[in-house]
Amino acid sequence: YAVYGQGADGWISVSSTDTTENLTSRKPLNDVTVARTNFTLVDISADAKTGLFSPDGHRIDCTTATGTVTVAGINAETIKIYYLDNTGDWRYRVDGGSWIAVNEAGSGTTAKVEISGLSTASTHTLEIDTTGNTGTVTIFGFYATGISGIEVSKIANSGSTAPQYDSIDSDASFAYILSDIGFDAVEVCLGTNDFNQGVAPDDYQTGLEALGNAYRTANPYCGVIITSPPVCNTSGSYPMTAYREKAIDAVNALSAEHFDQYSLFSNFDAMDALGVWADDFHLNFSGARFTERELTQRFLIPFEV
Repeated sequence: YAVYGQGADGWISVSSTDTTENLTSRKPLNDVTVARTNFTLVDISADAKTGLFSPDGHRIDCTTATGTVTVAGINAETIKIYYLDNTGDWRYRVDGGSWIAVNEAGSGTTAKVEISGLSTASTHTLEIDTTGNTGTVTIFGFYATGISGIEVSKIANSGSTAPQYDSIDSDASFAYILSDIGFDAVEVCLGTNDFNQGVAPDDYQTGLEALGNAYRTANPYCGVIITSPPVCNTSGSYPMTAYREKAIDAVNALSAEHFDQYSLFSNFDAMDALGVWADDFHLNFSGARFTERELTQRFLIPFEV
């Protein structure tokens, strides 16, 4: 932000309901908050693959007339709501204004509501409820845009693996949302869960390539950076080096960039003694800050304008 200026708040996940920052938090970036009631979160890392998903592998469903979602602290000139045009009825409003009804047509396709012309001098609150609903309302997520500067988005899914992303990257909803946003660069940091869950390295590579291609299909000029994470404190069915090598193969196949965090770190015990690990799987804030500085200086700051 200091280099490029802070733009709007980018992608806002329906899963991001935490209000405190900690190692397992799903707190949104910046000062955005998300609260929801009577919507069910569906997650590719926890549930069987059923239906369509957003690019972060989440969606929320509501089959009652009592569902609510409130997204507050949004920096944006335009806010987009991505949903499944199903059989539900819902409504929305911004900053306490008049409610606007969305009566779905049942086409089964991904759709959006676009709210534009918002003031960039203050933040905004988006409210959704399902008053009068007798069907199913599905929300994929939100996108805040329209402010000059860099937009940083967190499109993350706790516990997910490369094959799980591969299971959704051909979804119509996935392509619709990515094509609409058209990200300029994406860092793909997968591998710790693949290692811990014993995912075959070949399947890991296939997932990485499919994910990179999905972003490139949405924007042919999208920069793709694949990160090889360091070794966590557990044993896997395959050595972590196997995933690092498959990441390099995926980078070569995609003509992408490689951030070799694996080689940047020493073994777990040595790095833990330096105070960068919080537990067996997660870096603490010092470790994350160290990684962020390396990533930013290698791939983003050199292109300062």
